Amino acid sequence: MVELDASESSATPETVETAVADRTDMPGIRLRRTTFRAAAAVQHANTADGVRIFNSLAATVYADSAAAHADMQGRRLKAVSDGLDHNGTGLRVIAQTQQDGGTWEQGGVEGKMRGSTQTIGIAAKTGENTTAAATLGIGRSTWSENSANAKTDSISLFAGIRHDVGDIGYLKGLFSYGRYKTASAAAPVRMNMRKAASTAR
Repeated sequence: MVELDASESSATPETVETAVADRTDMPGIRLRRTTFRAAAAVQHANTADGVRIFNSLAATVYADSAAAHADMQGRRLKAVSDGLDHNGTGLRVIAQTQQDGGTWEQGGVEGKMRGSTQTIGIAAKTGENTTAAATLGIGRSTWSENSANAKTDSISLFAGIRHDVGDIGYLKGLFSYGRYKTASAAAPVRMNMRKAASTAR
């Protein structure tokens, strides 16, 4: 700590500030400045690393969400197609449910994933040689690790029609529309400033 004797000058606050700044050769001031800069640098590095890691994880989550959504759309559309192909009774209920989950631990990182999807709909004959089907699908998946977590909600509509053309074969059309939303959050980056300051000394 630097002490200024009032007898040295009847200084204004500005000249006192200048006097303190000019006496940077004193060890106490140098140590404090070095400690502060080191602590600030450590804090900046930790924050930057945390943001970089989270951005990387978030990008992975979004990419995985898109891939999982596309895969699920394909499965649900296949269920509609099967409903059109196997509708000998004239009316068929299409119902599916799927539960997924898993955990992992690597390099001190623990994570888990859970997913649930449901599909419900019907397939019915609309004419002598024509069958139509429609389904609604909803899903939710959650993903979490030590540093971040995310969840994805989706809703989809599916429709299809099949018309048999005698011995020639059949014509089939399928349609799907889906939306999904992914939200992710990072765990707060924490830092012990006192520990960083003592390390700098």
